[in-house]
Amino acid sequence: MKVFLFITLVSLLLGIGALPRQFDIAEDEVRIVGGNATTIEKFPYLAQLRLDNNFECGSCIISPKWVLTAGHCVYGYRDLIDNITLFVGVTEFDQTGNEAINLAKLYIHPLYNETTQDYDISILLLKKHLVFGEKVNSIALAPPNVVLPVGTMATVAGWGTLSFNGALPTQLQEVNVPIISNEECARLYVGSNDTWVFDRNLCAGYPQGGKDACNGDSGGPLTVNGVLYGLVSSGTACALPGLPGTYTNVSSVRSYITSVTGRVWAFPTQSDIDIVEDEGRIVGGNVTTIDKFPYIAQLYIANEFSCGACIISPKWVLTAAHCTYEENASNVTLRVGASRFNQVANEAIIVAEIHIHPLYNDSTIDYDIGILLLNKDLIFGTRVASIDLPRSNVVLPAGTLATVVGWGTLAYNGTYPTQLQAVTMHIVSNEECARRYLGKNETYVTDRNLCAGEKKGGKDACSGDSGGPLTVNGVLYGLVSGGMGCADARYPGTYTNVSSVRSYITSVTGL
Repeated sequence: MKVFLFITLVSLLLGIGALPRQFDIAEDEVRIVGGNATTIEKFPYLAQLRLDNNFECGSCIISPKWVLTAGHCVYGYRDLIDNITLFVGVTEFDQTGNEAINLAKLYIHPLYNETTQDYDISILLLKKHLVFGEKVNSIALAPPNVVLPVGTMATVAGWGTLSFNGALPTQLQEVNVPIISNEECARLYVGSNDTWVFDRNLCAGYPQGGKDACNGDSGGPLTVNGVLYGLVSSGTACALPGLPGTYTNVSSVRSYITSVTGRVWAFPTQSDIDIVEDEGRIVGGNVTTIDKFPYIAQLYIANEFSCGACIISPKWVLTAAHCTYEENASNVTLRVGASRFNQVANEAIIVAEIHIHPLYNDSTIDYDIGILLLNKDLIFGTRVASIDLPRSNVVLPAGTLATVVGWGTLAYNGTYPTQLQAVTMHIVSNEECARRYLGKNETYVTDRNLCAGEKKGGKDACSGDSGGPLTVNGVLYGLVSGGMGCADARYPGTYTNVSSVRSYITSVTGL
């Protein structure tokens, strides 16, 4: 429900054009306004948000469990999250048959202002992980503090009304609009008590009007080259001349998003994405079998594959803290002894306890280690065994060859493999790694990290490999943690340094 505000008598007195003519222009349009019908395959990150089973807003998928929308869409339901549901993978408005996804938590920006619509963003944590595919996927987030050049063409998509206070469409709509400077946008809205323009906004539209988001598009995406730069927020009516649409500037609230969701796999720029998607494996590795890596396990949350994990004894397993942070143990299971991805024939092992490092930081992903106690001991054999842990405070020399294994995606935002993958790459010194990430607020390199990669890129862990092993000569030195995209020559992968948290592992497990 984009806060599309009526032009009142007060507005007329303040000098906003001839009311009948402006409404005639808006109501002559027949699309989002002024766009075209499209399909969800083109916008798989777009979801329908419903309140009390009624369509209310758009929303944007940014990971299997996190979704963004406008703060005003859910502000009145912050104590009624059971009444909020999402529908994903749908092209047609009110398409029934798709499962309703419930929320586990709702976060509204603490500085959100219901009157001015400043900081108009909310973050939704889903009760179950989404399964990605052709119709359901995530979108890359804009880096922090990016200013889009005036005139940049952006795309808006949604199921909002086809004109101001008009009918909803039967099918998803898209429209292209140019970015307008915030200074020009603020000038156009001078004297309006309905629409404010802040540093947390983007503006977009044509001087002559005719193309815009409208009622019901709120919370939906404004994208540039496939990257999420804006969330539909507000404006005066829809598609009027001289009154552009206003959007929440995702880049300006990037640190808030990170503070809530954590920096797991930092979202790169479009040039990063172009580089990454040319690559092929874990990324850049080869198919392997569980017999070679019997200590790796698949970690599932709500029966959906989420991460890798490393067996260190018949009853203890390590993974990344961000994989199980704020999850109930009853919601987490492991599958062991499987080479193939999502091999359901293997027994699901229930987790009895989750131990997250007490210094784990969900914003910086420091101390990114979780320890899982299983409710039954594993039976070891050729396909299920433990891996040795390193001594405390070992520093691996730069250039040391390490191996990473997992079932993570074959490219950034890509598909999962059918079989276990392995890749070898070289350790990068923490000093060099920190230099590479200098100025990138999404990836931090501390003494609790290892870094690894290739100078030419092309080899790396990727989304879904988190929690899996980085080994040297059969010893577990690292847990896949994060990085900027996957296999980008500029940014090595970052790993939890197991040696640096060895005393914590001992304090929990006795090992």
